[in-house]
Amino acid sequence: TLIVHGDADRILPFETTAKRLPDLIENSRLVVIENGPHAIGWTHADEVNAALLEFLAEDSEKSKAAEN
Repeated sequence: TLIVHGDADRILPFETTAKRLPDLIENSRLVVIENGPHAIGWTHADEVNAALLEFLAEDSEKSKAAEN
């Protein structure tokens, strides 16, 4: 599970939401977008997309290794 959250989110503050999630979701990864507000998909699209692509590429590599 990939968790992407901005550290400047005033709607769902990082400290009380996303910061806790890695301890609650096994095998998850937290990516914090610096100065990211609530709508990071719009305001920080390049950073969010990079995190998604990296996560998907690593998952793909793991799947290929498991097949061999």
